[in-house]
Amino acid sequence: MELINKTLSSFDNLSAEWLLRGNGEMLLTFEQPTASNENDRLSKLIDTIAFQQDTINNLQRRIKELEAELIIANNERKIG
Repeated sequence: MELINKTLSSFDNLSAEWLLRGNGEMLLTFEQPTASNENDRLSKLIDTIAFQQDTINNLQRRIKELEAELIIANNERKIG
């Protein structure tokens, strides 16, 4: 298995199905990216980035809220 794994890792276009079972083509064919596929992929990446940015903004907002609460708690402790 180690030899098979090393062989498949070394040759990206070698078919594991062909190597193990002798079925299909020896070499894999890779789908050529089309403009439509690239646009879909780009759109998904943009959506992911927007979601991540929203998450960051929410976390930053929450940090500021917690910092304000900490200041209030420290001031109350000094007074009390």
